[in-house]
Amino acid sequence: MRFGPDRSMLLLLLALPLTASPAPPGRKTLEEVLADSPAWRRAAREPDPVRIEQLRSVEPGWSVEVAYGAWCSDSVREMPLFISTLKRMEEQAPAVLWFAVDRAKKEPAAEIRRLRIERVPTFVTFREGREIGRVVERAEPSIEEALLRILASPADPAAPALPDAPRQPTERPSPASP
Repeated sequence: MRFGPDRSMLLLLLALPLTASPAPPGRKTLEEVLADSPAWRRAAREPDPVRIEQLRSVEPGWSVEVAYGAWCSDSVREMPLFISTLKRMEEQAPAVLWFAVDRAKKEPAAEIRRLRIERVPTFVTFREGREIGRVVERAEPSIEEALLRILASPADPAAPALPDAPRQPTERPSPASP
């Protein structure tokens, strides 16, 4: 069967993937995270309002660093609810640093090494520059509950601070953004 130039081009175009290319790895702002994955603006469910109030009452000084892959089904499941949780916390939300990771989980190399990332998403929670807990791949039973458990556990004073860990990430979600 022979195809003419027009038909060959059509077949080539039909064979191309219909999804956008993955976001380049590296540090992101929340706006860049949402631009890379617009569906993450809407969570599959609303965060538990009781848990949100409990999170809002946590003493300030904690932060989260998030390594995620827009290509990863676990990130697709967990990230929208985490983002929604942050937005519901408003001014009491922790500072967050976001890192897009490549499929091989090799880039961005410095952050992957520093945070010891093996799977995504990984939500690493800090207090005073020291890791106090992490959620890897799936938050059980929910991201709100997992964060509350981490924040309620006593910090190990002997836990080392991660090298080059930002003391206080500066980005907070804007209550006005979707």
